[in-house]
Amino acid sequence: LAATRLEADNSADQARRAERQLAEATERSEAHTKEMKKLSFAHERKLEEERKKAEEGRNHCAGVKKRLKAVEAEVAELLGKVRVKAQDVELERRRSRALEEDIATYKRKLADADHSLPLHTAEAVQEL
Repeated sequence: LAATRLEADNSADQARRAERQLAEATERSEAHTKEMKKLSFAHERKLEEERKKAEEGRNHCAGVKKRLKAVEAEVAELLGKVRVKAQDVELERRRSRALEEDIATYKRKLADADHSLPLHTAEAVQEL
């Protein structure tokens, strides 16, 4: 009977130790689960912040691209105007050169006429 009693006491001790180990393991598991939930929540919050930053970055990039296209269009328009002005300037240069050549021709003719005027005048006087 004493041996049975000793076995029963040992079994009871083992059962209490197993229950205590189970309770400790459950407590550790619950603490670990609680910590993982905290980390998961923090991670989700961080991911949401990163998503917001990425969306803001995409919106900013889209705005910059839109402004860039507007500036490119304005530059193209200004380049067209510059080309037209350059053509106008070249046309005016040609006209100016032609006028300078005409002036030089008229000056030569005038100089020739001034030199030949005394001869013509002398011939006209002799004829009279």
